[in-house]
Amino acid sequence: MIKGGFWTANTGFEPKAQFRFRVEVDGFQFEDAPGTTGDTNRDDYANDRREDAAVAWYAKSVDKPGFEILSNVPEGDYFNLGSQNALIDINLDQPKLKKVSMTLVDPSYPNVTRKLLRWIRRTGYNDTQTNDALCRDKVSPQTALLQTIGHVRIYQLDSFKPGESLELEEWTLYNAYPSRIDFGKLDYSSGELVEIQIDWVYSNFVCKMAKFPRDGTDIEQEFRYFKDFQSFGGVDISKAPTATQPTRVEPTELSVATDNQSQVDQEETEIDLGNLGNFTP
Repeated sequence: MIKGGFWTANTGFEPKAQFRFRVEVDGFQFEDAPGTTGDTNRDDYANDRREDAAVAWYAKSVDKPGFEILSNVPEGDYFNLGSQNALIDINLDQPKLKKVSMTLVDPSYPNVTRKLLRWIRRTGYNDTQTNDALCRDKVSPQTALLQTIGHVRIYQLDSFKPGESLELEEWTLYNAYPSRIDFGKLDYSSGELVEIQIDWVYSNFVCKMAKFPRDGTDIEQEFRYFKDFQSFGGVDISKAPTATQPTRVEPTELSVATDNQSQVDQEETEIDLGNLGNFTP
């Protein structure tokens, strides 16, 4: 088997393609209970859950995660190897994480706009019933949001054999929440579909690389990169959502995830949903 060469070489492998991907968001499982307005069961904070609804088949595009390793060398400066300036202070403890932008087409059903509004409602934002339930159970709006959304997973797919799809990469975002939601625009002169834009920020990510290929040669083995983030002070508040109350998490745990673990810009790490009503933790 040839292990190198140009794209046209008969290696049996192909470059990764942008259109081969899948997105899953745990929080997309939530739906209003059939025959209700979503207000019937106060303790549900709105809602039934369809486990098959996590796959966002309406995702049009999504960025992969990324990070910037910070150092004390100013941008645009040159320095000579062997000089004192070459001793770069590389900060590997707190890389700057990249926002993940996602574009979703908004079907009539499943109604993505409604799903996103439901997430915010479950924080108690301008909703007396949910706010009262959160106060009663001493659950913060931040915790309610993170546990409602759960994990965000991005899969890079490959077609190893005709009719067969292989998950080459699985990127899992932890403690992810939307820092920006744009519900799209309307235009009489356009026949385009309505699209929703979301910018995701997160405290950590784990990337699982698949064993490849699956023909028994096993050139590369399966491995999960950065899986031990909790051993280095990180936490996973964004556990898979349930149809009952979120678990209470002390505010100090959230600060650990953002202060001592992989860093997003300060403006990104602060969860600001505006006026969260009369909630008092």
